[in-house]
Amino acid sequence: LLHITEYVLKYGPLDNYSAFDFESKLGELSNFICSGNNPLEQISNRVVEHIELDVENYIEKKLEGFTHAVGELMHKGWGKDKSKISYFASWTQVYSLFAMGAFDTLVSWKNSAQFMEVINGIQKIDTKLMRLKIEKAEKINKKLLKMFKEPNVVRTENSWSPSLKVNIIDFEKYMAKKMNEKDDELVDTLWGLSEISALVHENLLQVMEIFSGHLVFLTAVSFSAMTVQGYNLFALLMSTIKMNYYNIVVTIAWLGVQMCCVWVNVVACNETAIVVVKTTATDVHGIEPPPRQCGWHDEEYNSVVAEKKNAYQKYIQKTANGNESRVISETFLNTENVPPLTASKVDGTTHRI
Repeated sequence: LLHITEYVLKYGPLDNYSAFDFESKLGELSNFICSGNNPLEQISNRVVEHIELDVENYIEKKLEGFTHAVGELMHKGWGKDKSKISYFASWTQVYSLFAMGAFDTLVSWKNSAQFMEVINGIQKIDTKLMRLKIEKAEKINKKLLKMFKEPNVVRTENSWSPSLKVNIIDFEKYMAKKMNEKDDELVDTLWGLSEISALVHENLLQVMEIFSGHLVFLTAVSFSAMTVQGYNLFALLMSTIKMNYYNIVVTIAWLGVQMCCVWVNVVACNETAIVVVKTTATDVHGIEPPPRQCGWHDEEYNSVVAEKKNAYQKYIQKTANGNESRVISETFLNTENVPPLTASKVDGTTHRI
């Protein structure tokens, strides 16, 4: 390039004395060179200017097809109106999404403690459920193994199944003991379910608070966008000379989308509230722990005892051995000797079955 500049200074433009085709092509480079001592810098600046000009022209042509653009290009098809309201409308349309993202980030940071409480609550619920399942499995295994540890249960050599050698009194005491254990397990299970229900209720309230805050902000942004689009539609209708059908259709469609967003938000909130009321209020909170001191009414208990007496009287009448019948009748017809079917807890409280 320095060689070319020297020849240009001596003989003038290259087109005047070039003898070959490649020399004529070099003449195009000379058009970028102006007077000065830095031809490379000048060529570089001219190339950059051409590139920037091409990019600006391309962007301007593309933006002219859009009604809602940022800045002054927005108003080229509207008679170049530069009012403050129209500029605010364009700013709101473009940056509302960034505002929503910033709000979501702020809400997540502000409610991080609540999120952790929700996660911890879910872990507690899972832990309690696993504990109930494990305890249930252990109790079943213990019952299956306990049968072979009872003193009244023996295994005969000629039988694959255990043979029970117990009398009626031992069997009655054994059944009363088993009923007490079952009632105790039932009370513990119900109390565990009530605790799980309370944890679910607390965590659900926290989630609903976070969701409600986000829903309020999203609805406000939707209404503001509807207001801005309403202004844009009004501006389009006022500028009838520059108005085209594409702009009207796009604006009306965007208004419809915003109204649909508001409708979806309201319906989602309503459906969520209905589901929460149906599931939480009826199913989960319907499980109430039984009171520590509860029992049958005296009439029901007396009727069961009376039925029991009648059954044993019929059995005594059919028994051939009178002495054994007398012993059994004296033992079981006396309600004071009948072991009550109660569920005792650690704190000492009991209740009948």
